[in-house]
Amino acid sequence: MPLNEKSDIPQTHGSGTQALVLGAGIAGLFTARILAEYYDQVCVVERDTLPEEPENRPGTPPSD
Repeated sequence: MPLNEKSDIPQTHGSGTQALVLGAGIAGLFTARILAEYYDQVCVVERDTLPEEPENRPGTPPSD
């Protein structure tokens, strides 16, 4: 399926207006972005403070 097409995401609790994502790494942020198309509100929970500028984050190894 192309990335610009929406797929059906099953909702198990009624109308489901909120989604929760644990972790703001690359996978968590990508997941939040996709869920934002289907839910009214998406909350991302992260244990670290997100930096204002690009920088290495604790617990996230830098890529080479």
